[in-house]
Amino acid sequence: MSASSTSPSTRQVYLGLFIAGQLLFLLIRNGLEVADYARKHLPDAMHPAAERLAPGWREERGHLNQLMETVDRATKTYAQATEQLQNWSLFPNVGRDCVFPALCMRWDPAAWSAPAQPSMPPPIQFLSDNEPLDIKDFFRLGNYRLRKFEDSFALTLKMNDDETEKEARERWATRIREHLEGPQSYGDMIFAYMRWRLDQYKARTDNKVMPTQVFLVGRRYLVSLPDEAPPFASGPFELLLARWRPGMPVGAGDSPLEMYDPVSDSFRARRK
Repeated sequence: MSASSTSPSTRQVYLGLFIAGQLLFLLIRNGLEVADYARKHLPDAMHPAAERLAPGWREERGHLNQLMETVDRATKTYAQATEQLQNWSLFPNVGRDCVFPALCMRWDPAAWSAPAQPSMPPPIQFLSDNEPLDIKDFFRLGNYRLRKFEDSFALTLKMNDDETEKEARERWATRIREHLEGPQSYGDMIFAYMRWRLDQYKARTDNKVMPTQVFLVGRRYLVSLPDEAPPFASGPFELLLARWRPGMPVGAGDSPLEMYDPVSDSFRARRK
């Protein structure tokens, strides 16, 4: 048998490389999920060893955490490009958190929750059309497409039982940054939503004056477990996500949408 008849063809080589790359992708993608689960459920006795081997990893900071976030973004991008997202299950968990986006508009430079200045109009909170006015008595009808759209960028941020408020805020800051500025961010979608909702507010009211600040606030309701009810739900628990200052000049390469930093309780520019 000649050597040429036993040598793999170019197509076979490419196929072999693709299969090897696909296996590597599956190992890395699933390995990241296992590592993230292990981080959240690491026994207390292993905390000192984990801190020596990977400082800050348990608190979602440090060099190892940055490497994992980079690899996570790269594999997610590949999964989306090849339509291999694995975010389904045969028996999905039923979520207990329900988040509705709301706009908070101010006509002064004060913080979003501060009292209005005497000479300024009071702040206005423009709720989602899907948020019940009374969480104990409502019937949902219509607005399905808007509900699915809002659900696509809603961000659930809450404190875990095993973390301090400082640790929670550090984790929230990372989540907000990735959500608004990461490779697969929702920043542009959120900014378009805020502009559209502001136009809706102006169309529905007599107030046509452009606000100086528009905040995006996540209003989270927690559904009670059967042995916890009543009440059957609690909330809303509010947390800032972003700010838009109409008419305010922005730096080159920056978006008009600013990201909220829960650690410093301030806003920073979002790159386009």
